[in-house]
Amino acid sequence: MHNFMTKTNSNTNRDEATQDTEFSPRVPVTTKTNLKDIRIATDATISPDGKRAAFVVAEWVPEMPRQRARIWAVKTDGSSEAGALAKGTRADTYPRWSPDSQQLAFISRGEGEKDRPQVHVMAAEGGEARQVCKMPNGASDLSWSPDGKYIAFLSVDGEEPVSDPKIFTPGQGRHRRLWRVRIDSDTPEPVTPDGQSIWQYAWAPSLT
Repeated sequence: MHNFMTKTNSNTNRDEATQDTEFSPRVPVTTKTNLKDIRIATDATISPDGKRAAFVVAEWVPEMPRQRARIWAVKTDGSSEAGALAKGTRADTYPRWSPDSQQLAFISRGEGEKDRPQVHVMAAEGGEARQVCKMPNGASDLSWSPDGKYIAFLSVDGEEPVSDPKIFTPGQGRHRRLWRVRIDSDTPEPVTPDGQSIWQYAWAPSLT
């Protein structure tokens, strides 16, 4: 093996180094672990009472064309093993605890390509999830109100673009609008006016 680090002062030696590198044997990278067996945990959040932690686990499933994402939970005192809160092949993300730690809100997307991500709620112990409302263009960035009565989220207004090229015209186009929905209702209501795009928001401690 040549030590090329000490022979970089001349063009000749640089050419020789390049030639030798180009014809060096390539060794394939191997691993004892199949990459499809790896689980990735993200978006961890601890319940307000500190007793549980929820997080998203992404893993490959043989019969699915893409990774499956599910919400897992575990007790923070170590008295239980972590496990999925809901079964199925839906893509569940963005877990958020209710202020009383009794419920989890999250974004769930169905199996179909045209299914939009929607706001769902389930009990902290897991079980059947309930879709809170249905938005034509889906929902994202959800957050509980401090009193636990509402869930706020962002959703895009307008219709899908008819073609790939994007032409931006002032005053026209699609906007990310802030919405809220009561937990005991399935009718969302807009918080911000039409025509404005909202990217971040926060609840005031004493307001809903």
